[in-house]
Amino acid sequence: MYKNRDIKKERVLVLSPHPDDAEIAAYGLYSSTKNTFIATITAGDAGKSKYENFYNSDSEHYLQKGKLRIWNSIT
Repeated sequence: MYKNRDIKKERVLVLSPHPDDAEIAAYGLYSSTKNTFIATITAGDAGKSKYENFYNSDSEHYLQKGKLRIWNSIT
């Protein structure tokens, strides 16, 4: 029979592709440990949005999108 491992004293690393994804997917896991590390791999999206024509260049568009994702994670 399979038993869940007691991780309360273990180190836990959560890898997240975007801000807030760690909380959505793994909060139940890492909230029960005291030694948790979260690494967010990206701070923006790779895709373009419907607002892409508001910016002068792709780099400006992606920079603003990244800032928005960071602001979302902070708030």
